[in-house]
Amino acid sequence: MCSISLLSRTYRLFKIVPLPTPAGALLSPVWFLTSLLLLLTIIAEPHAAFAATRSIQHDPWEYRLGEGLRIDSTNFTLGGYMSLNYVEADGDDGSFNFDDLSLFLFGPITDKLSFFSEQEFTDIYTIHTDGSTHAGSDFEVERFFLNYNHSDTVAVKFGKFLTPIGTWNEIHADPLTWTVSRPVVTAIAFPEHTSGLLFSGFFTSLDKEFSYKVFLQNNESINEDTGVVRTHTMYGARLRWLASPSLEISVPLLHYLEYMLNQRVYMTGLDFTYTKGRLELRGEGTLAHVQMASGQGTSREDGYYLQAMLTVTEKFFTVVRHEYFRARGREGKNRSSSFAAAYRFRPQVVLKAEYQLRDGNLVVKGEGISGRDRFLTSFSLLF
Repeated sequence: MCSISLLSRTYRLFKIVPLPTPAGALLSPVWFLTSLLLLLTIIAEPHAAFAATRSIQHDPWEYRLGEGLRIDSTNFTLGGYMSLNYVEADGDDGSFNFDDLSLFLFGPITDKLSFFSEQEFTDIYTIHTDGSTHAGSDFEVERFFLNYNHSDTVAVKFGKFLTPIGTWNEIHADPLTWTVSRPVVTAIAFPEHTSGLLFSGFFTSLDKEFSYKVFLQNNESINEDTGVVRTHTMYGARLRWLASPSLEISVPLLHYLEYMLNQRVYMTGLDFTYTKGRLELRGEGTLAHVQMASGQGTSREDGYYLQAMLTVTEKFFTVVRHEYFRARGREGKNRSSSFAAAYRFRPQVVLKAEYQLRDGNLVVKGEGISGRDRFLTSFSLLF
């Protein structure tokens, strides 16, 4: 029963969202998901042999850097990552930011069913070079889901997860990326999170290997404040072709309703990753047709990034990236080029520096994000 107690304490950290009033809502919010998780945990108690096997393989409270701390007498692990950064734009004072602390709680419930949650604290503490300081600590539920792995062909995820469009969005944690900044197209072209269902798996056709993800949302989001683009209605899919050990290509299809602006978006795109020796090439692009709010007609939105990473030594890497984004309506454009380097003291401990040349007039939620070059550094740890 230790698992039940642990999950109960975790649940009390979350903001309870009331059940949506429409009777036809596909999924209910956080409290229903938590109740289901606890019920499944109780049902899973007879699987004592599975739990016993794990207890033999691991010492109580075992900790491994990058893999987390295994919680005594449970199948669950506590981990996460943190990031410290420095940002200075031309003409402005710089700022040191403790901007990101994410905590993971995850583990198996049965041999096929597992649980994962990520709670994130952002904007924790800022020190400006002019001497002023700012303390914040915004709290966000980044991920909170159950995953049922039926087979390699079919797996089902239920809850809040990262929207599987492109590559960057699903691996955007600072210790896992090559640059301090994030390409604009991966942050504002589509909702970063989905609160709903996801079906995924692998299959072979014509002697070629593919993977698929099909996902949908038809309800309020768990923790509505996360992300730039927000939705209650979204349907999407991604087909990935494993063309060779060196090349992966995927195509997304997505439809969502941006409920705050009452905009209906139909989007497709392309992303790829190619590795050859010391070189990695990666790119993502999106193209969207947008039905604006009533009386405003239609608009187009498109963008991309292309990135090259070169392994110089076992621990030192250099990166060059170019990106472009043209927003819907009159929100403007952004062009930027980044020149960056990363030093991995260990795979889980990364120091990065980046200089970004920026041009454009892009405005997101009333804030301009283009126009001035900037220097960024970060130190991040996956613990």
